[in-house]
Amino acid sequence: NNRLLKLWTCSDHNHCITGCLKNNADLQKEKKRLLRNLKKGEFWISFEDEFTKYFNSLSVCKTDEGWFESRFKGVFPPILNKEWKYYSFRLVNDTKLKLGLFQKSMRGTGLKIETFTDLLIMVLRNQVDGSGHPFVAAPLFSEVISYSKRRARSLTTCNVDLTQGSYTVACFSFGKLRQDNDVEVEDYVSYTLSIHSSVQLLFMDECEVNASGFPELMYAPADALITLAKQSKIKENDANISQSDIRLSHIADGVYCVMFMFYGEICVFINETTEGYSYIRNYGHSEYIMSVRHRMKTTDFIPPKSGRVINIVTPQTPETSWKIAAQKNFLKSQPLESSPPVPDTLEGLLTPRPIPEITSS
Repeated sequence: NNRLLKLWTCSDHNHCITGCLKNNADLQKEKKRLLRNLKKGEFWISFEDEFTKYFNSLSVCKTDEGWFESRFKGVFPPILNKEWKYYSFRLVNDTKLKLGLFQKSMRGTGLKIETFTDLLIMVLRNQVDGSGHPFVAAPLFSEVISYSKRRARSLTTCNVDLTQGSYTVACFSFGKLRQDNDVEVEDYVSYTLSIHSSVQLLFMDECEVNASGFPELMYAPADALITLAKQSKIKENDANISQSDIRLSHIADGVYCVMFMFYGEICVFINETTEGYSYIRNYGHSEYIMSVRHRMKTTDFIPPKSGRVINIVTPQTPETSWKIAAQKNFLKSQPLESSPPVPDTLEGLLTPRPIPEITSS
């Protein structure tokens, strides 16, 4: 009548006797058997009294024998600087990937409110030049192969099958992006990315790439979201594609807005015509959200043959009920300055960028 779990931790300790074996009289006679043959780092805990107290989620990685693991630690800076990391690799064989993006939980610290920020994984096919080199010219990506839900939890996951080609795994967090360089320590969010693959992955530059080595990667956030918006429009009428979290607003032939309703809203404007458009978006009637633009009302110009991320709004906290209500207006126009102006810290996200050539096939 005692349900126990055997756990393993990579921490260097031998704490094999936990509370359930010390305090439960019914287990004392089983103690010697339970402790027999425990390896270093293994220990028993009670399911009801300990596991449900200290763990708030359980994920199962469905891997086969012979799979490979790549694990990376990184930090989301509060500004889109040159150190924002991406994980790029080239495949010569088909492979399956299972990805997990983790952030630290406050569980067990005594704090009742979690301080999670938003997490998003995207797996992108790189645009390459004639020599097969990525990150040379805009747009950076030719296709979004798969992506996770944007969520403010301890973990978000993404599974994908890949064929031969050049790919990048991009991890994003937008909720704590700042307008200026006046940042605090708590604005930096640490994360761990795990990639399980059916073949060994060979990463560029051994581990990660960034804009210090490939300057064009500064615009990876904009290019990734614009590529996803273009694909969403192409798949709009595909009955086999579920897009319940995606809304499209048609403005004219080749002109439309895509709203990704992932833990708030990501708004992307696509202009495939030869004329420029100005676009006004106002979240003034929304509740308990914050804007990456630090304004609820924005005005932007979208040049011909360009896409642009207009705004990203995020709930103030994961626990708070929130509402998004947006008013919009648009017209053909000559170039104009954005209001509010786009700061240098957000240039890589909010700059107009070329639209990738994606066909319905």
